[in-house]
Amino acid sequence: MKICQLKIKNLGPFHVKPVELDFGNGPLADTSLVAITGRTGAGKTMLFDAVCVALYGKTPRLAGNDDEHPRHLLNQSETEGFAEVTFEANDIRYRAEWSIKRGGSPSGKLIKVDNTELITNRLYSLGTSTGSSERTISDEIESILGLDFEAFKRSIMLAQGDFAAFLKATKEERRQILEATAGIDIYDDLRDTLNDKMNAVKADLRTVLREPATILDVVNLPELTDARGVLRDLDDVLGQNGDPREIGNKFVSGDLDVILGVLREKVSEAKETLCRLKKDAQALAEQAQEYECQKRREEEQTKAFKELQSSAERLDELHAQSGYIKILQEELDLANRANQLRTEKEVYAIAKSERDRAESRLQTAETALDAAKKHRDSRLADFEASDAAYQIALAEHETRKAAYYSAQFDVKQAQDRFGQADALIPDQETLDEQIGTLSSQLTEDEARQTELEGQIQAAVEFIAENPLPADRQERLHLRKLAVLVNPIKELRQKLEDSEPCLVCGAMEHPHAHEIASEREPALDIPLWDAIPDDLRGPGITLEKAFAQLVERINAVEEREKERDTKQNQLERLNEAIQTTQRNLESAEEQRKSVHADIEGHQSEGNAFLAAASEKTGGLTTEAEIHAAIEKLNAALQVKAKLRDKAEQALKDSETLLAKAQTEYNLRSSRLAECETNLQAARETYLEKLREVGFDSPEAHENAFRETAWLKKATDKIANHWQERTPLEKAVAKLIARFKETPYNPEELGRITAKLAEIEEMLQKKNDDIVEQRAVITNLEKALSKFKDSAKAVRKAYDEFTRWDDLRLRIAPNVLRDFALDITFQQVSQFANAQLAYLTSGRYQLKVESIGKLAVIDKCNANEERPVETLSGGESFLTSLALAFALSELSRGRAEIGALFLDEGFGTLDAETLDVAISALQGLSGEKPRTSEDSDPATEDGKQESPRRSIFLISHIQELTQRMPVKIIVQKQGNGSSTVHVQG
Repeated sequence: MKICQLKIKNLGPFHVKPVELDFGNGPLADTSLVAITGRTGAGKTMLFDAVCVALYGKTPRLAGNDDEHPRHLLNQSETEGFAEVTFEANDIRYRAEWSIKRGGSPSGKLIKVDNTELITNRLYSLGTSTGSSERTISDEIESILGLDFEAFKRSIMLAQGDFAAFLKATKEERRQILEATAGIDIYDDLRDTLNDKMNAVKADLRTVLREPATILDVVNLPELTDARGVLRDLDDVLGQNGDPREIGNKFVSGDLDVILGVLREKVSEAKETLCRLKKDAQALAEQAQEYECQKRREEEQTKAFKELQSSAERLDELHAQSGYIKILQEELDLANRANQLRTEKEVYAIAKSERDRAESRLQTAETALDAAKKHRDSRLADFEASDAAYQIALAEHETRKAAYYSAQFDVKQAQDRFGQADALIPDQETLDEQIGTLSSQLTEDEARQTELEGQIQAAVEFIAENPLPADRQERLHLRKLAVLVNPIKELRQKLEDSEPCLVCGAMEHPHAHEIASEREPALDIPLWDAIPDDLRGPGITLEKAFAQLVERINAVEEREKERDTKQNQLERLNEAIQTTQRNLESAEEQRKSVHADIEGHQSEGNAFLAAASEKTGGLTTEAEIHAAIEKLNAALQVKAKLRDKAEQALKDSETLLAKAQTEYNLRSSRLAECETNLQAARETYLEKLREVGFDSPEAHENAFRETAWLKKATDKIANHWQERTPLEKAVAKLIARFKETPYNPEELGRITAKLAEIEEMLQKKNDDIVEQRAVITNLEKALSKFKDSAKAVRKAYDEFTRWDDLRLRIAPNVLRDFALDITFQQVSQFANAQLAYLTSGRYQLKVESIGKLAVIDKCNANEERPVETLSGGESFLTSLALAFALSELSRGRAEIGALFLDEGFGTLDAETLDVAISALQGLSGEKPRTSEDSDPATEDGKQESPRRSIFLISHIQELTQRMPVKIIVQKQGNGSSTVHVQG
């Protein structure tokens, strides 16, 4: 940055005569070390303030609101004022303006000087709430210089009180100074990327939170009102991009469990209500059952009364059948004794059949055992083959997967390079458009140049073809002669002695009264001498010759005027053509540079794609590589499934084999058992025959009757006695019953009505039970869904907290601190080089971290002591060295061409002040002058251009007297100040 011009009006004490300082011409342009001097309060610092407020809209002293608002720069006696700074950066001249009116808000603008292009007139940001993205003047200045206001103060404009700020700063203050000066902003990009991820996981969390919110709205339980409020608050905090950790932790660690507890409690309460309803229904059912019993009893009473009448008649009929029943009973007894051994006979037959069946089953089990062994052996071979194939596929999978992941990284690198190239294409297109515009303008200007040159040449040729005196006085004299040619004879007659002739000026007129001939050669010859030869000729009178001469004069002067006008136009056009050519060359160079950058990025991207293609066999996109990885994983899963299937088949076959072996063992045992049972059954059957009274199995066989006969006979006898005996008892019982309880035919109707009433109440209670079961089902469903959604919420919240923890880890700026420590080391190295010169090698700074800065005194046995123990002069020299270092650090990014130092030299003795001035001259690039220096030129005869300009504000005469050029700020008697340059 190079300051070219500064203008101030009505700011501070400069309210009578405006300030105009031209740093590009005059004494200020010929030196790089300038002192700004004047009495205290004269307004020296106001010059710095004007530069700051024009560029950034604020000053080191007035950078806020109310009493610190920059509007207080306006002089109290004036209604409006302004500051204007013209500066050059990157070979482009800019002008920044700031103005203020009494009672109004400041305004400003930033323009390009060469083409008066308005960059912006926005002084303050409108804020994100308006949706405006227009950049302010300070934003554009920061973009042009690469310095924000804080960095500008630390590297270019060292204001009062800030000179030793870095030396005496706390750790955090040093961090802020280094951040502002060195421009460590790459970590802000990392933070932006992290913020984008945080926004994504917040959006995912908000999406997941919709399910529990929907569930809570559906169940709509008053006990969950607070939980719903917390959930809404959490969603609001997430939607407003706030910090949800406190409310989120409360919701996930507490409210989720509370909601689950409430839902479980509600399910339990609903079930208890169901139990209560069931108990009520049970009580009603018991009442109904009791009345049902009463109803049945009355029905039985009615029935019994009728039964008593019919039973007595039937009992008489049964007494008549007694003889036949006795004979049938005897035959039945014999058959029954035979039937007593039917079990032993059947046991014997069954034992024989069981033995034969066990023998057959043993043979079947043996066959199955052989088949199971063969099947197991086959599955074992299949499993070994599948396992070997899986192991081979697994090894190949790991190798190819590593290649694919490496290729994915290459593809991402390629995409990054292509993205960088695409980002430059708009710049290239803009430059192409600019080149086209400049080329068209240049073509038009060159055509106009040719046209003007032709017009000038035509005018020159006309002037050459019509020669006239170059002196305009002579031409004026000829015009006067032409006017006097016609009335000249009359003038002769009017001549009087002692009066001058109007034509020749003679005082004597010897021929005034002579009669002249048609031509008077004596008088005309001097007039004809004034006529050019080409206007003389036969028949040309003097009057006509002079008329033609006047016409020629008029025509030539018109052509001369036209020539001069066209020449002026041609000179301005030539200047415009040269400017356009320079701009065109600059634009073409920029386009070449941008095109080279684009091709470089694209070449790198293609190289990464080629590497990815080589690793993957032709795949060059993330989607293709991802699909290949998925395919590779799927193939491995197929092998794994085949192996697992074979393993499971082997296990199944071994299970079948074990079952077959067990079955065979059981069948063998069963056969032996059946043999034993058969022998025991035979012996038991023969013994029982003898006990019952049968002589042989044949007699036993003859006693048997058909089952149908036995059943029929038994039924007859049983039916007879079953009907007779109970009937006798029933008749006796009924007779006794009706003696105790007389029969009432109306009681049954009363009981029936009461039973119907209870059954209606029971039905309503059962309906309530059905409804309650539906409530329980809905609550259990909500509980189940909420359990799933709670898992999803916890998972999403864990993902959010994981990224938020990363954000919090980055928040302390660990990486930034590391970079700042490195930067601080660089600052200290450069500062030590300056400090060694300033203190003749006595002091050296020792840096361990940003927060720990000490000084080593080499003249005192390398004693290490805090910087706070330095004297005023030593502190100034150390601060000056650090200021040089910070300024040098900022040069690499802002091309600093100026450094402003406000006071700070008052603590130095004469010798130290001399050292400081020499150091300033060295920093500015200006060779210190000595008494032996007679020519400031270098050995090759050319003056070295200053590396940067340094402006010192000071009232110390020893300092200002050493400066080659001074800006003197002088107080006036009316409270104002004036500024003039001395050098």
